[in-house]
Amino acid sequence: MGTESDISASRNDVFQSLGTSIVRHRKAVLAAWLLFAVISVFAVPHLLHAMTAPPFFVAGSPSARAAEAVRREFPELGSEQMIAVFHSDRFTTDQPAYTHAVDLAVTALRHAPGITVVSPFPAEPEEEDDLPQHVSYLLVGVDGAPAERQDRLPGQRAAVERAARASDGRVTGHLVGVSPLFSDMRESDLTDLRTSEALAIAVALPVLLVGLRRPTATAVILLTTGIALLVAAAILAALAGTLAINVFLMATASATGLGLGLDYALLLVTRFGDERGKGADAAQAAVTAVATAGRTVAYSAAAVMGCTSTLLFVNATLIRDCVLAGLLVTAACLAATLTLLPALLTTLAQRIAGTRTAGAPNGPWARRAHHLMRRPARYLVAGVSLLLLAAAPLSDLRLGFDLDRPSLARTSAGRGLDLLEQRAPGAPGTIMVLLPGTPTRPSPDTTTLTVRLRQDPRVASTMALDNGRGATLLAFVPRSKVDSPDTRALVQHLRNTAPTGALVGGPAAILLDFHRELTGRLPLTGLLLLSGSFLFLLYAFRSLLLPLKAILANVLVTAATFGLLVLVTGPSTDAHSDAGTVNIFVPLIAMVVLFGLSMDYEVFLVRRIREYYLTTGNHARSVAAGLQDTARPITLAATVMVASFASLLTANQAELRQTGFTIAVAVAIDATLVRLVLVPALMRILGRWNWWLPRLPKTRRSSASASSTPHTSTGDAAWTPASSAPGSTAT
Repeated sequence: MGTESDISASRNDVFQSLGTSIVRHRKAVLAAWLLFAVISVFAVPHLLHAMTAPPFFVAGSPSARAAEAVRREFPELGSEQMIAVFHSDRFTTDQPAYTHAVDLAVTALRHAPGITVVSPFPAEPEEEDDLPQHVSYLLVGVDGAPAERQDRLPGQRAAVERAARASDGRVTGHLVGVSPLFSDMRESDLTDLRTSEALAIAVALPVLLVGLRRPTATAVILLTTGIALLVAAAILAALAGTLAINVFLMATASATGLGLGLDYALLLVTRFGDERGKGADAAQAAVTAVATAGRTVAYSAAAVMGCTSTLLFVNATLIRDCVLAGLLVTAACLAATLTLLPALLTTLAQRIAGTRTAGAPNGPWARRAHHLMRRPARYLVAGVSLLLLAAAPLSDLRLGFDLDRPSLARTSAGRGLDLLEQRAPGAPGTIMVLLPGTPTRPSPDTTTLTVRLRQDPRVASTMALDNGRGATLLAFVPRSKVDSPDTRALVQHLRNTAPTGALVGGPAAILLDFHRELTGRLPLTGLLLLSGSFLFLLYAFRSLLLPLKAILANVLVTAATFGLLVLVTGPSTDAHSDAGTVNIFVPLIAMVVLFGLSMDYEVFLVRRIREYYLTTGNHARSVAAGLQDTARPITLAATVMVASFASLLTANQAELRQTGFTIAVAVAIDATLVRLVLVPALMRILGRWNWWLPRLPKTRRSSASASSTPHTSTGDAAWTPASSAPGSTAT
């Protein structure tokens, strides 16, 4: 332990003050986090129970207005419309055994909680009505909020299953809809999520043990990250009524939190070990680690949160909920790293040996850096060429929405969906056209529209409902599947040709609006990412060229990553299907996470180089020393991050696999080719221009202040124009 004066002497900024306070009151800090963890353990089950289907609707969109109007004018249709699918290999739909089973199901469904209507559904193509049929359909309206519908679903399914038992199993029944499909997927997805987390930890544990060579340090890192994620999960559970908790949100938040938590803790522990290796006692080492690595972690977290916040401009509930969850998880990891971890390090310091490799001029990474900087142009051209080659397939990138039927094939709802789509592919994407009216005005004439659409080869069947109060609802079953580009085109055609005042909605319309909102926001998100990243790095580095270099590298890595994703996914060969495409929300989520994580490593590496440059004034030596200090923790952190996201490749859902692949590959490229090759090579070429920042008009006071600012080894001194201009000499 250091003396009181030793600790007090380092209290000259907020991070050193924070570190000092944590060290002094470490017992209270540990007790507080222990209490948070215990409370969180009891909240996590509520989080799992609160999980609902991913919300794909866009607030204020035409489909959202149509859904609200349908609920108002036709309350009997409920909040969700499901389809009961009945099938028999032996009986046709007009045989007594078949009709008896269906009649039993209708009676039982009408008495089940939450059911608002049960009626025939014309899913079969009308011109095939005279053919023998073995499949029939019922429209089932259900009421209630998403969580209520999930709770009532088992009783509703039991009604259909009892009907099947009455026919000795010769007639099968399935409920198809958002709630049934999600319910069947949820248990499988939760299992996948647990498996991916276990795999990530299984990879991270030996990596940290080998890299750190300190079992206690590894245990402290894992404990800090685990408690941070546990507390974040408890807060998410408390927000379950506000956020739509779903598997995609949980998977992305979990992978991001696990990767960031381990990254941040690793950086702080590494700096703590370096300080202990220099001879500092536990208290002073912890304070210095918070003041230096802790500051970098705070910058990195701010970068991740800033990049993630750009998605708040996307008017889609699914994306915004994922953003809020990501912000919460990042904040929890930051808080645990800056408070819980220093308290643990100080308490367990005797079991965490120090290491003295910081700034070693002849270390292996320093030698590689000197070799690289002797031929910087050659390495720069080779690295950029590799990135451009990987980005070449990007022109074949095709965005869409794939329902991912293979992941549903073994579920009851999945089998029902398959039966439904065999004869009526578009039934799950039924398009609803609401023609509003008033009790005093006659019902609108729907004959022209109905006749025209019955003649449209893209429409399989039609159905009309009148609410008796002047409003008419037309339901059109397309021939193409709900996630097909052809169905989206049909929805748009209806919106263009429907009578004035008509509202077009339904599942296919919701997906169209979701698709348009996300593709329309891609340019704005990209612009915000680029401009926000530039301003952040300008502030962090006090340099004009380094932020531009970082943004260009990020763009190249992003392009290369999506090019490789196209190669893995395979270009779609069917223009009428979204199979083989990249799910529409993957690029938005992945691009934002990529920029945030890349700035994480950029800040860590460049701030350490800047720290040495401020001290020595020797550019080449500073780059080599900075790389020597950061290469090992960057490699370890990147390996952990890659493992965290690569574990999503074991998931059943295609969008999770695509997200995991994209971020894992991008982090690997960024931490190896970019951070350890391109950045040092380009910094060597730029020389002292790396630190150039145009001079601003200075007052007499600021000039006097700048002239008295000394170089410092903390890396956090004021960055003055006099010491950063090209050609200046360090003192």
